[in-house]
Amino acid sequence: MPLGPFERDRALRGLVRAYEASGDFAQLVADLDSFFTENGLYQESEVEVLTAEAIKAEDVRLVCYERLLPR
Repeated sequence: MPLGPFERDRALRGLVRAYEASGDFAQLVADLDSFFTENGLYQESEVEVLTAEAIKAEDVRLVCYERLLPR
């Protein structure tokens, strides 16, 4: 999925700014969950269970770090 539209989304940028100000990661996750739900961004996936189980928390942290770290 192209990430450009998300980078321009005011609401999403606001969530990132709030996280940068507070450093509250749990709140960021809750806010992102609400954002994804409200915007219909959760999708059913046909990823095999073994593939999904192979994704470690560290992998997710690295992706989030790449997307959320202020430049």
